[in-house]
Amino acid sequence: MDKQSRPISIKVNGTEANYIEKKEEEAKKEEFEWVLPENTVTNNVVSFQKHAASIRKGKKGWSNRFILTVSTAIVIGTGFGMGMLHLLTGQETVREKTAPAANVTGQNETKKPTNEKTEEKKTAPAPLSPLTIYFVQGGVFSSKEKGQASLKEFQENGVPGAVMQSGDKYLLVLGMAHDEQSVTQMITQYKQKDISVVKKKWEITDQALLKQDQEYGAFLEKLQSLYGKLLKQAAVMQSGNKISKTDIEQIENEWKSVKKEEAALKRDDMKKLFTYASVAVQTIQEGKQDMETMTKLQQVLADSFLSYEKIVSQKNKNV
Repeated sequence: MDKQSRPISIKVNGTEANYIEKKEEEAKKEEFEWVLPENTVTNNVVSFQKHAASIRKGKKGWSNRFILTVSTAIVIGTGFGMGMLHLLTGQETVREKTAPAANVTGQNETKKPTNEKTEEKKTAPAPLSPLTIYFVQGGVFSSKEKGQASLKEFQENGVPGAVMQSGDKYLLVLGMAHDEQSVTQMITQYKQKDISVVKKKWEITDQALLKQDQEYGAFLEKLQSLYGKLLKQAAVMQSGNKISKTDIEQIENEWKSVKKEEAALKRDDMKKLFTYASVAVQTIQEGKQDMETMTKLQQVLADSFLSYEKIVSQKNKNV
């Protein structure tokens, strides 16, 4: 019969606990039951290590496949991205390269008409300003001889004048001026002497478009300016008044400007215009108002305007 287990009582800090001693056999039995065989433990450990290694190997293989897959995806994605970027960049580069060429072409095409227009403006023919002359008409004749005979009669009565051709007719001119008011005053004086006269306007337009003419454009423009001052002073002399020193100086300055163009005059008709102007200037500079001088001035002015009209236009003479 087994010995009974003895209870053991232990009291710590006022707490009591009971412990019952077990039998040796039971203790051995428990000890035997809880102690694992060495072989079994070894086998189990080995099996666990192999299983862990397998797990690690599987994990390592999966990791490699994952890394390979990710790497491949990255490489493919990067290559695709770089390809698209290169394609887009190439297109933009082509656009950038071609765009300026297109713009340059566009600019050239738009500037070309502008340059053409500019050249047209520089070289396009342009007319001189109309030359307007007012004069007193004393008669119209079918021939120059009849006109000269009538002029001689006027000169005998103290009236200077000139015979001027107009188409197939000849006009008796008894005074010229640059403005209508001066001619009106002349007509009033003639009517006071019971001389029948009429007022006429003569406008010479430039149909030959000589303003931009490289050879004679400058000469004709300067000559026009001189004509205005010559007509003004001729009217003063016709009315019996004296020309001031200042007015004479203005005419001399105009004449100096015209003389600068003399060397370039090669055509005979241009040289004739220059000669007429020179005679008119000299006549006014003399300051004489006798019949011979005044008749000379009227005639040279009439001949000068007729020559000028022949050069710029044979039409539009309103007389």
